[in-house]
Amino acid sequence: MSKIKIALDSPGDLSLEIAEKNNISILPIKFSLENEEELIRDKIDITDDDFYKKIRETGIIPKTVQITPIEFEEFYLSFAEEYDELIMITISANGSGTHRNACMAAEEVKDKIKVYVVDSNLYSYCYGLMALKAKELADAGKPAEEIVKEIEKQRDNTKAFFAVETLDYLKKGGRISTMSAIIGGVLDIRPILTVTEDGKVAAIEKTKGEKKMLLKMKELTLNELEGRDYELYWLYSDKKDNVEKLKGMLEESGLMFSGSAQVGAVIGCHAGPGVFAVVMIKK
Repeated sequence: MSKIKIALDSPGDLSLEIAEKNNISILPIKFSLENEEELIRDKIDITDDDFYKKIRETGIIPKTVQITPIEFEEFYLSFAEEYDELIMITISANGSGTHRNACMAAEEVKDKIKVYVVDSNLYSYCYGLMALKAKELADAGKPAEEIVKEIEKQRDNTKAFFAVETLDYLKKGGRISTMSAIIGGVLDIRPILTVTEDGKVAAIEKTKGEKKMLLKMKELTLNELEGRDYELYWLYSDKKDNVEKLKGMLEESGLMFSGSAQVGAVIGCHAGPGVFAVVMIKK
């Protein structure tokens, strides 16, 4: 039986503890804070809590750096002696060039180890959950091809609704225009974001104020899960007040949560502090 390794890049937001417990390897994306030449490894050189504290205190909008093909090659080859195959799950190809680099590297090492590069089409713990599912299937003795099909099925049945505290980070990343950010800030416009089928982030609702935002997120979630079996998770960044209010509203409506996770620094670079989400896997 082929020995299979499961891995993902760090924006999948598996905690180091969970990754270690499940023998899942994480390749960190790097980013810069004050000094653009000093690259910080996600989840290794700084904790998520310290990252959010830093950007709140300084107002810095960080810059992320893609994992290079060479870095991917070195990562893959580090498993070649112990494993026959590697399943590498990456952040959405429509949100980062990281997936393309992962594929290029897989081709370079194909004589040493077979690498299946899976485009998650997702962000944050949405695809961290794919890695956990892949490990569960690998431990059950499933072949790599079947594991890839099963986690791609889970990917296609995953839906998330995100909300941000400030529009500044979306503006900096080109998600919205400067004028939209200014008007939104003045009018307290709170966009609700989702991930499209092709892995892009898109605003699906614009609400005014916190209360209306939470009510709309509740409505969207209930409509999405009506009559369906599901797994439901809540994601937080440095603050939990908004998402805990939403969690309570959904639980009062009869929904049950399977767990939670922290949105990590790489996603925080683009969404800013205070970002939160609900993630659902429809069965």
